[in-house]
Amino acid sequence: MKTQEEHATHTFCCSCFERHPRFDVLELSCKRRDEDLLHAYCRDCVKGLFGACLRDTTLWPPRCCGVRISVYAAAHLLDPKLVTQCETKDEELSTPNPTYCSNRSCAEWIPPSNIKAEVGKCYACSKDTCATCKNPKHKGLCPKDEDVQQFMEYAGKQKYKRCFNCRTVVELEMGCNHIYCRCGAEFCYLCGDRWKTCACDTFVEGRLFRGHVTQTPGSPIVMPEEDELPEPNPIEDVISGLQQRLASFTEGSFDTASTDAAKCSHNWVRSTSSFDGKEGCNICYEAVLVINNCFQCGVSVCNMCLNNRL
Repeated sequence: MKTQEEHATHTFCCSCFERHPRFDVLELSCKRRDEDLLHAYCRDCVKGLFGACLRDTTLWPPRCCGVRISVYAAAHLLDPKLVTQCETKDEELSTPNPTYCSNRSCAEWIPPSNIKAEVGKCYACSKDTCATCKNPKHKGLCPKDEDVQQFMEYAGKQKYKRCFNCRTVVELEMGCNHIYCRCGAEFCYLCGDRWKTCACDTFVEGRLFRGHVTQTPGSPIVMPEEDELPEPNPIEDVISGLQQRLASFTEGSFDTASTDAAKCSHNWVRSTSSFDGKEGCNICYEAVLVINNCFQCGVSVCNMCLNNRL
């Protein structure tokens, strides 16, 4: 009688294998075919699961037996701050071509709402990042923008010039070669150098009057922004690491072991480790006390990978 009453009020956590009150667990509707009880997670384990998914995007979204676990279903067991972090992470991973802070010591995700005119402002360190090339904010148009590249190709053929100060593209329709830019800089339309620092002619006769258009001599337009972009940090490139992690998330596989294991129907046997008290998971490589071994494919996985990766 006591066992039946205890079963009605308590259940086992499928992660830590401890018995917990039902009001303090997240009960799911999934289980493996060789198990009797439906899966449930205690408060500490569900916090650990969502926390691990935030740290490792290959685990996102949180799931059990291949079924996603909604953060709202577990909200009564999670801290409000953790719920907010999960909502932000979900938005981050669902955003196409996400932008991360170009400050390598920060590398926080910049929400689309924080991006104005292709420049994103990081809410964590207040640094500005170009949303097109993912580098720190730079002068002029971004050389990585395809529309800019097409425009620059056309401008080069027309031999337009760019202000050396603000990088604005200028077309001279008529008048002398003395250009006074809206930013206040003065330069020569023929060579692009500061005004009165070159030996170019002051004017081209064919451009002195409207309607008498003459092809402007001089060199084609160039895109010096390529040289103005900052060099990547050779010691630590956090952005590259984030892109690789996002790629692994998109591909839907963690490594060769998890890919092979996903093709097997599995026959799991759970055991405790006998090597120094711990055994390594073949997927995440974590050393754990309890390991799950499949005698069909030979993979050994921890409970986290078994419930959330396979």
